[in-house]
Amino acid sequence: MTDKHLAAAFYLRSGRPLEELLAAAGATDIDPPMCRWAGMTCRAYLHETMLVLTFFRDFDENALVEAFERACEALEPDAALVVTHPDEADVDALRRIAGQVAEADATALAARRFGLLYVSDKLADYQTGGWIGAGREVIPTVGGQLIFGGEGAHRLS
Repeated sequence: MTDKHLAAAFYLRSGRPLEELLAAAGATDIDPPMCRWAGMTCRAYLHETMLVLTFFRDFDENALVEAFERACEALEPDAALVVTHPDEADVDALRRIAGQVAEADATALAARRFGLLYVSDKLADYQTGGWIGAGREVIPTVGGQLIFGGEGAHRLS
């Protein structure tokens, strides 16, 4: 990935074909590895049970948040995230995060303050106390919660 790309990663419980996952996530014009998602042209790939969509920095925040929420509801990942800093979009960095998901360590995921984090209710049940931290916008969703990196105008920072 180049330094112009950001990514959304979904850490799934089981593998399915890429095309099936993209359709469930709400992607259109699916022609692997390319598709349209959240109003953007994206490159998609599947590594074991991690679905990744990469896209350029220029995106519509509302469209991205809505598409991400719908994808989380449809795919039912243990966790998912949108990285808003290009260095976090590196495939190796995204693979390392899978370890924290497998260990049900949503506290560590939340501490990293990704632009947007989805934590399933199942994963959240393993956490104690104020694991999300202060200064963040949190939205309950079907099956989990969306946790933004910040609040207000800087919620995806």
